[in-house]
Amino acid sequence: MHRHKKEMAKPSAQPAKPRRARSRKGTADPDSAHRRRFNALGPDRKANLLDPAEAEFATRGFEGASLNRILEKAGFSKGQAYYYVKDKAELYSLVLARAFARVGAAIGPLPPVENPDDYWADIGRLFRRLSAVLGRGTRLGKLVRAIYPASPAANAALEPLLARFYDRLQDHVRLGQSIGAIRADLPPDFLAAGALGFLARIDRWFAVNKPRLTELEALRLNDAVTQMCRAMASTRRDPQPPTNERDKCEGTSDSRPRQGDMP
Repeated sequence: MHRHKKEMAKPSAQPAKPRRARSRKGTADPDSAHRRRFNALGPDRKANLLDPAEAEFATRGFEGASLNRILEKAGFSKGQAYYYVKDKAELYSLVLARAFARVGAAIGPLPPVENPDDYWADIGRLFRRLSAVLGRGTRLGKLVRAIYPASPAANAALEPLLARFYDRLQDHVRLGQSIGAIRADLPPDFLAAGALGFLARIDRWFAVNKPRLTELEALRLNDAVTQMCRAMASTRRDPQPPTNERDKCEGTSDSRPRQGDMP
């Protein structure tokens, strides 16, 4: 019995191998064997798979898209497809990654700026270029609008792209803080998180409503988004001091009804 206990207590001769972190179910792993094999494909072979997949997702959304229909148009057997992508969610992630890269290349980076007015003017121009790139009738626009409503699997496929967008947004916030265009009393990641939530809801609104907007209305609303972002993120202003001496002392306004007040 004692001998058995000693043997059980012996340290292992071989150190335990570190366990590889597993990606969340449905989330594409950029270091997976599937992704490495896909990345090794030539540009034409990648396009053979991604082009019909993009058209299918843009037309039917993630849930309505048929992998069989995609593979038939791509000229891939299921065995070939599963050698390069794990499942439909990973294929969707690849399609979105290529689409977002095209959008980024089309709208370009923010140019160097030195003052708050130039910074916000460039943000406004960026929103306008984005609206043009994702305009009605474009495949990229249809693909982005097809994101909504999103299923859990589609959200998981979007997660890595949103993480990269969040990092880029923080860089824009830091740039704005460095020139006084954005308030510096709050952390950049906090401000970026708030901006991401706001922009995600606005993007969803545009995805649903843009087909019925004229180009002029879409541009006007894009300018309104810029103004709202600036109002939320601009350098903090101290509140105006109370003008009523009683309010100054008590910190509250007189709650008694005055002439003309509703009872």
